[in-house]
Amino acid sequence: MAKEVLYINDLSNLLGLTEAGIRSALHRKSEHIPPSFKLGKRHAWRKVTVDKWLEEREQLSIRLRRKA
Repeated sequence: MAKEVLYINDLSNLLGLTEAGIRSALHRKSEHIPPSFKLGKRHAWRKVTVDKWLEEREQLSIRLRRKA
């Protein structure tokens, strides 16, 4: 069964980013990673939120390529 809640290491594996890169993006409040929430002291992401964010990024990329 797939995980419903992801943590930094899971997001790192899924997106192909380093854990340090994700922590840096969190600190900068960057839009280059999906929005997170706190679960205790840990940053967490719901898998469905990450999937939706990826879909939105993909669609934006497609639209930008069509304009070029």
